[in-house]
Amino acid sequence: MFAKSAEKLSHYLLHYNVIASEQYEICRYGFQQGFTVLLNIVTIAAIGLAMGEFLHAAIFLAAFIPLRRFAGGYHAKTPVRCYLYSVGLVTAILLAIKLSVLTHFICIIIFSVSCTVIAVLAPVEDKHKPLDNIEHTVFRKRTHIVAAIETLLFTASIVLHMESVLICLTWAFASAAALLAAGACKNRIH
Repeated sequence: MFAKSAEKLSHYLLHYNVIASEQYEICRYGFQQGFTVLLNIVTIAAIGLAMGEFLHAAIFLAAFIPLRRFAGGYHAKTPVRCYLYSVGLVTAILLAIKLSVLTHFICIIIFSVSCTVIAVLAPVEDKHKPLDNIEHTVFRKRTHIVAAIETLLFTASIVLHMESVLICLTWAFASAAALLAAGACKNRIH
């Protein structure tokens, strides 16, 4: 999506000896990924603002991104599809947050089931992002650490009656679990 911009910026850095020629590809890839992530965050922030759900969008992303980063799961085939799926997912979740009324009991059930799915399946690799044995072990451990921290936040949000945090954490875990399950099914089919 941002290949030309990343290439130009990396070439500029190479031309002015900011990076060595061996670093060019890494730098280009990093810029391309960075621009893509930035576009996702700006788009989701704009959607959150437009829907009057900016705080919910921020809380959801703060919980979802670390889980998704380490747990893995379904990945789109192209960056454009990834962008569209991500925007669609977050828009649907923000609509669900805005329109639904989840009781603490329902949140606890959804969160518990999602936690179990994450604990059992994570990490789920993709053919575009395969994991070796060491990465699998490290990502599994990191997923469990992130999940444990966010479970503590979930528990605190119940005790402190922080409904926004409770609901956003519930949706973050449900989304991560659904993507893990979809990725695992995709891997079994292929």
